[in-house]
Order: sequence, then C-alpha cells, then structure tokens
Amino acid sequence: MSVETFIPALWAADLLESLRDEHRYGNCVNRDYQGEIKGMGSSVVINTPGPVTVRNYSRNTALATPDTLVMADQILTIDQGKYFRTMIDNVDKVQARADLRAAFMREAADAIADTMDDFISALINTAVDGTANDLTNGTPLTVGQGAGEIDMYGLLVKMGKVLDESNTPKNGRWIVVPAFAEAQTRLDNRFVGFGTTPSQSRAFSGKPIAEAAGFTLYMSNRTPAGGSSSKVILGGYKGAVTFAEQIEEMRAFQHPDYFAEVMQELHVYGGKVTRPSNIVAAEVLEGEYY
Repeated sequence: MSVETFIPALWAADLLESLRDEHRYGNCVNRDYQGEIKGMGSSVVINTPGPVTVRNYSRNTALATPDTLVMADQILTIDQGKYFRTMIDNVDKVQARADLRAAFMREAADAIADTMDDFISALINTAVDGTANDLTNGTPLTVGQGAGEIDMYGLLVKMGKVLDESNTPKNGRWIVVPAFAEAQTRLDNRFVGFGTTPSQSRAFSGKPIAEAAGFTLYMSNRTPAGGSSSKVILGGYKGAVTFAEQIEEMRAFQHPDYFAEVMQELHVYGGKVTRPSNIVAAEVLEGEYY
C-alpha cells in the first residue's frame, strides 16, 4: 500500500464500525450529542428543564403567576485524546498477507475500545459510588449457589427495584457483569430454562448477552474493581449517560528516516453521567457453582 493509494475515509469508517462491535459499556450509553463535537477540548451544553409545579384549579379564580422556566446546565466535554502510531517496513509490507489492513484495524479497534470502555465504566462507577443507589457501599455480596450467597436473578431483581424507585424508564435498561457472574446465569433456569431459541443459545453456544429481569445483560472482563478481589456490577438505562467520540485525524506517510510506512490516528472522546439517580451499582464476589 502506497501513500498515493491510502484512503483515510475508508480506514476511518472501518475503525468506527469495529469499535461499535467491540464495545460493552459503549452499548449502554446514548450518543445524542456526538454530531455536535468539534474536536478535543470542545464542549456541549446540555440543558435539562427543572420541575414543573401542578396546582389545583378553582372555578372563577385567577390563575397563579406563571412559573419561570429554569434550565439546569450540564457540560459534556471532549477531554480525552488517544492515538496509535505504528510503522511497517516496506520489505515486510511487500511480504505481508493481503488482509494486513483488516487485521491491523481489528487490533487497533480492540485496543481503543478497551480504553474507552475503561473510561465509561470508571465514569459511571464514580457517579454512583457511595450514593443511595450503591447497594453494597463497600460491603460486597457473594454471587453463587452456596449457603448465604445471592443468586444472579435475585440480584438483578433487587437492582431493578432500585431503578424503579428512582423513576428510571423501563426501556433501554442494561447491566454489565464480570465473567463469573455471567457464568452463574447458566446455572439458573430463569435465564436458560425456557426452551426458547435465545435461552438454548445462551446455554450451549456461549453467547454473553441475555435478556432478564428487565435488563439487557452484557459480560465484560473490564468491570471496575472493588475492594480485594471483588468486581462492581453497574446497571442503568441508556438515557442516564451520554458519550461522544470522533476520529480527529488519520493518515499514513513514508517515514523520512526509514524505508517504512507510518500509520497513525488520533481519537477524541468524552462522556457525562447526566442522570446519576438512574444508575445502580453492586459490588460482588465469586461464589459457589453447585
């Protein structure tokens, strides 16, 4: 591949598509303001209307003075910038397989997706940590089948109740769990025992996504760490967190000091928990499987 035949738009489109496929926490946010960002350092003001007063009506009585519309401003700032920069010797390039570009893009997408998932999960965890929606507040629950342990379905129901009490919409609810918690769902007929095609798929094919207790369930190996060996399960709905990303620049060029081609890309992004009361968290430990 020479510089003359490099098409930045094609590479950029491939990278963004791969990121969407690889996200876990990235599937749990909205991207309502993504089209409004202008690069690293830019920000978007998100207007949130305040409460509306409802009054009693009395016949032949003058109406009250209108309430002044109060808007609470929240700022989404694009303050994160990550890049990759790699070089391939021209000799190696000639000898490489024809699908080198696709393989490289998968590797780059995986690396950036992991970095952004860490950012999103930390953002959400910080917003809910220590609040009334933090179910365990530093005292983890043990998820498993043993005596005194809580089963995954029961935990999901409990987390859903917290969201119900904070008027969280039913649509778009999500939960991200660590591998050991997802494994526990395979032992529970409430997840896999209904004989439906999705249930059989989860039981036998190893698919990590389920629908249960009102949530879409995702498995991630990048769930936030709690104390000791515990992990933090986060849940909520897509309207609670907004995220925006943009490929700022992508280019390839011949290195001036080597017979080699450099490929580099700058990716900028940012996020905001706009409705922290619609997020729930539980710190968990791995329990028994029988």
